[in-house]
Amino acid sequence: MQSFLKLGGSDEHVAKFADPFNVLALGIISLPVDFPGTLFSRAIKASNTIKKELIAIIKQRKIDLTENETSPKDILSHMLQATDEW
Repeated sequence: MQSFLKLGGSDEHVAKFADPFNVLALGIISLPVDFPGTLFSRAIKASNTIKKELIAIIKQRKIDLTENETSPKDILSHMLQATDEW
């Protein structure tokens, strides 16, 4: 995850994603019953949390890339700068 987003090893950023990813991993192999309190239900909530955080990071990175060419050169930056050459 760090090489994808270049989080810089910050414990805050890593913890922000570590807990939801752990819950999601447990929920993937659970019984797919969406009742409150079940592993599956918690996994759905964790995936929504991860999605919101990633969207916020992507939006900020797009702004950083348009304003500043010296942003981190990680996988996310390369994906956002790639053009469809098909």
